[in-house]
Amino acid sequence: LRRSGIASRTSGSRWPSTLVDDLLDVSRISSGKMRISRERVRLDEVIVKAVEMVRPTIDVRGHRVELKLGTELWVDGDEQRLAQVIANVVGNAAKFTPAGGSIVVAATRVESNAVLVVEDDGVGMPANLITRVFQPFVQGAVDAERSHGGLGLGLAIAREIVELHSGTIDAQSDGEGRGTRVRITLPLAEAPQALARAPRVARTNDTSRRVLVVDDNEDNAETLRAVLESVGHVVWTANDATSALETARTDPPDVAILDIGLPGMNGYELAHEIRRTPTLATVRLVALSGYGQPADRRNAEEAGFEMLLVKPVDIDRVRAVVSGKP
Repeated sequence: LRRSGIASRTSGSRWPSTLVDDLLDVSRISSGKMRISRERVRLDEVIVKAVEMVRPTIDVRGHRVELKLGTELWVDGDEQRLAQVIANVVGNAAKFTPAGGSIVVAATRVESNAVLVVEDDGVGMPANLITRVFQPFVQGAVDAERSHGGLGLGLAIAREIVELHSGTIDAQSDGEGRGTRVRITLPLAEAPQALARAPRVARTNDTSRRVLVVDDNEDNAETLRAVLESVGHVVWTANDATSALETARTDPPDVAILDIGLPGMNGYELAHEIRRTPTLATVRLVALSGYGQPADRRNAEEAGFEMLLVKPVDIDRVRAVVSGKP
């Protein structure tokens, strides 16, 4: 099996694609410094995006691609890194399947796991490669048609990313010329709407506010919750933009404090979504950021924030802002 990294990058994304990026990832793996950012994501949507990343390779080779995707397959994971894994596997299937061949991408629920299988009818692999294919720099012989095969890093990186998600990845083949099946198993998570949320609660007095705090750092979010509840505000928290937006639409807050550096949809994008929701038009938006340069403040203002607070935030300042004091 001649597997390698993907040579495609969507505009504006952060998904690694070049050989330099792959080498940097291998270095991070070797030093134990590879990290992932977790949020609640729908695996079927990530799969669709990943397939589109490698669509040019698929189209050039005239492959038939069939998607068999179960819906509502939610996982706690890094959307960009999961897309990197899936794009790598699907891209390899495209590279090593003859023109006009078939690729099937299926995702199903199996007990408490989401199981993704990418199966092709391509060149397959001999038995002596199956046990080594997820090691760095392992490739089979590369013919002239597939001379762009890279360094053989893609599946080694994919394995590390999957394992960081508490999942597994393996490959199977019935031999050379008989296709390949790559299976990825990831623990399922509850859908965002099933997560526990603070019930709609009335203000405790005329000066109290209903506040939504959104920060992917749970400790930071809980600290702000405790501080604001101590002075009579009603507070609930979210750790990702998807659940935050769902919560806000269900229980509109008076004030939303949004961390700019959220994974996936960042704080600016979340602010735009809130402003586009008619029932949330009057919510006061406060930004949290580690950066407070004039350009950062302009960006916050353009996104609809009333103000930007720079981390580490002054607790008294947060109390004053939420209470509507200058």
